[in-house]
Amino acid sequence: MSSISEQRPAKTHETGGKTAFKDYLEHFAHIEDPLERRRLALEEIDNAGFGWTQVKMILIAGVGFMTDSYDIFAINMGITMMGYVYWGGSIPDSTTTLLKVSTSVGTVIGQVGFGTVADIVGRKKIYGLELIVMICATIFQCTIGKSPAISFVALLTFLRIIMGIGIGGDYPLSSIISSEFSTTKWRGAIMAAVFSNQGLGQLLAGIVAMILVAGYKDSLIVADTAKECGPACIKACDQMWRVLIGFGCVPGMIALYYRLTIAESPRYALDINEHDDVQKVADAEAAIDVEAKEIAPPKASFKDFWRHFGQWKYGKKGKKKVRTFRWLQ
Repeated sequence: MSSISEQRPAKTHETGGKTAFKDYLEHFAHIEDPLERRRLALEEIDNAGFGWTQVKMILIAGVGFMTDSYDIFAINMGITMMGYVYWGGSIPDSTTTLLKVSTSVGTVIGQVGFGTVADIVGRKKIYGLELIVMICATIFQCTIGKSPAISFVALLTFLRIIMGIGIGGDYPLSSIISSEFSTTKWRGAIMAAVFSNQGLGQLLAGIVAMILVAGYKDSLIVADTAKECGPACIKACDQMWRVLIGFGCVPGMIALYYRLTIAESPRYALDINEHDDVQKVADAEAAIDVEAKEIAPPKASFKDFWRHFGQWKYGKKGKKKVRTFRWLQ
């Protein structure tokens, strides 16, 4: 058997998500034997070690966790700002609970929905869609306002549920894709690095809130209480919560291109797609065998033998031979 370096074709220039989530199967697409192709692809992954490629993998997958954590944590500070705009500084507890819990409801739906679909159609076709859902829902949140015809709280709750669906979809997809593309030796460290971005998301939300307060300081400092918050103060608070919530989609928009252009997970492709191909070949061979059995002539049994040679004409000849033998004696 030739060495791995001899069997591997020349490397091609990779762009987008393939710079981090490499297309290992494409490197060995010329190998006809599926078992050998599987062995070489998995060996390539395990021998990859830890380098710049793995760092980019952590950044692309981790930015989803950072965005998720940012969106969930930022609403805690955003509600306080909304209180001065729509409730005169005193927001009802039921409204606060509703806005905070609505995202968690969406995450449950997203985890089950996106996780199931990814197991059916593959990771490549789904990865990035959950980020699009988060980005669109976040942008729409920043554009809504109070209206006599539409409840601001109801519309914001609905959009946060939709955003939660995208957040929930990112949890299983980012974690399993990072795991399936990781080498066995560094898999635990890579997974820990990806999940650690949740803490960075919370920290980033606090930093953005402090920057906004410092930026609108002149409009806020004139009001010591909610009653003293005039039109300039209300306008500043209204702009602050929109910028705070909307900033959450910026990291996601940066990573979106890389997620939409990733290669299919090698372990999923090897375990699911190629298994289906092998099963199709086996079914085809089984159909040929059945057809051959139907065309082949049936084997003669003892019953057939007795039915043929038990006829009178064969018995009559046998009796003549017996009489001839007795006459010679």
